[in-house]
Amino acid sequence: MDNNIQYSQGLFETFIYNGDTPSLERHLKRLNNSSKELFDIELDLDNIKTTLNQYTKNTVLKLLVAYDETKIFYEKPKTYKVYIKNREKGPIPSVVSLTISPYKRHSKDITIYHKTTNYLLNTLAKRKAQEMGFFDGIFLNENDDIQECSSSNILFEKDGKYYSPYIQSGILFGITLQTLKDHINIEFLPIKAKDLKEFERAFILNSVIGVKSIKNIDHINYKIDQDLEHYLNSWVEKENS
Repeated sequence: MDNNIQYSQGLFETFIYNGDTPSLERHLKRLNNSSKELFDIELDLDNIKTTLNQYTKNTVLKLLVAYDETKIFYEKPKTYKVYIKNREKGPIPSVVSLTISPYKRHSKDITIYHKTTNYLLNTLAKRKAQEMGFFDGIFLNENDDIQECSSSNILFEKDGKYYSPYIQSGILFGITLQTLKDHINIEFLPIKAKDLKEFERAFILNSVIGVKSIKNIDHINYKIDQDLEHYLNSWVEKENS
């Protein structure tokens, strides 16, 4: 039984596979950086790419790195296995409604900054939000700063300027957010829950849904601009084609 099953010692990436694209390179680089930082193991990315080539393009893939069992749980593993699973896109509404999650995360939690299989809190936040009729929940940190949703970053817009929660507030620097940062000017700053009403538009971002407009966060409503959403998505699509 590997350490991923026993102790959540694994990493993963989820993305739409379209061959050897700039977007795939970002995913593999993040995966490898996390493997080196957390486990002192460099991944064989060429071998992973060869395996990925067996899959049809425009397929949603989950790439999982599971680290093998050690004699004692805190020992660093020396080997790993790679698993790849393809799946269909889940239902995605044209716009989304979000709620502030009752679950908080501490900004010093190292697992926030890596895409690990320690995903129980994310699962609980998503499930709770859906039970309440929302698409997803938003985590706050110990200072009531906005972080992100269970599986997506958040981007805000006002007067043509873009804002993201501060990375050090406790967000995973998502691939879609990285892509947009390379093409548009995004200011990263601490955003309090009480500040949500100050923005005009808001979006969720991840590698499967791209950029999707947020209709509301609890009682706070946002403007919907399909042209702006299309513009932001165009940068994401260019990197994955």
